[in-house]
Amino acid sequence: MSLKSYKQIPIHVVEDHHDALPHIYRSMGARYLPLHHNTLVHFDSHPDLLIPQNLQADDVTDKYKLFSELSIENWIMPAVYAGHFDKIIWVKQKWCNQMDNGTYVFHVGKCEKTGKIKLTATNTYFVSEVLYAPLEDLTNVKEVTLIVVTFNGGTTDNVDQIKQLLRLENDSYVLDIDLDFFSTRNPFQELYKLANLYDRLKTIYKCDIPDTKDKEKLVEFVESRTKQLESLKLFFQNIGDDKMKDLFDEVTYAQLTDLVTQVSKYYTIVDWELIHDAGCTCDDLDRSLPHHVTQQSQLVPLIDAMLTLWFSVADQAKPPVLITISRSSEDDYCPPEQVDLIESHVLNILRKQYDTSELHLHYQDDTESE
Repeated sequence: MSLKSYKQIPIHVVEDHHDALPHIYRSMGARYLPLHHNTLVHFDSHPDLLIPQNLQADDVTDKYKLFSELSIENWIMPAVYAGHFDKIIWVKQKWCNQMDNGTYVFHVGKCEKTGKIKLTATNTYFVSEVLYAPLEDLTNVKEVTLIVVTFNGGTTDNVDQIKQLLRLENDSYVLDIDLDFFSTRNPFQELYKLANLYDRLKTIYKCDIPDTKDKEKLVEFVESRTKQLESLKLFFQNIGDDKMKDLFDEVTYAQLTDLVTQVSKYYTIVDWELIHDAGCTCDDLDRSLPHHVTQQSQLVPLIDAMLTLWFSVADQAKPPVLITISRSSEDDYCPPEQVDLIESHVLNILRKQYDTSELHLHYQDDTESE
């Protein structure tokens, strides 16, 4: 099937990052992007490589079901399982430690036991989120290459390193930028702060992730961790139900009841399910959500350095087929007081470099329709 070419590279700006995926799918449906074997170049303070808990693997073929289950942290891997991407390049900042730099080749497939999407990667990031499964348990398998590289201010060594890793000469690719790449918060640090919630959650949700590639040990951990998270979710869905006590050991239950007491003491209206979501980010304290609010005076130099690096790296490659940008400000990952400045400067440079006036500010459309 022959591909078409845009007269100008479209730039799609969304608020929530998973809302970028429908625009990528439309580009494939209209034959501007191939259906398979694309590359995603992903500048972000977060990997976004998780998988929706309630998504069945077979649902990826139904875009309406798929899009309804996506959220900001899990929108990429379903597209990998569908075969649309087989290379993901995550360019992260030096304040991001969720994954080590490196090239990781692994498989994504349908788990025969659960019907859900699982993968063979043994990185702590994936294992702690109970996404691991051995290859023999998977069907409809896709191989994916994940390249993780840290942006170090655009030094000569950094440019050479990233050029060597990316190798985009013949790739059909999407350039994807989350504006929290330039300045980011961990919004859960401020959640019910008077009750010292986040520190309490770290104690309750922590887990000992095995530093091993032994399949049996990894499967055993995934099963144990799954039960732990399911029990915690049930607890926060059933606040005040004494039957929840049977799900935990004495120490953990005491910590949970103390958390409820302290939060209720300071706050009248409480989103308990959000508290559980916050706890799920505390599984590995050495690789927690990044928190680095860049000084206002450093934002423009940082943007200039990053985009100069990108244009240098991409100089020998085809231009991206399309560009997607996420503001990530309403959920406070990108500081709302900085996001407009960041967006404006990023767009000015991209539109000049790629000589395009095709700009779609979808987040404005969403606001107007409310």
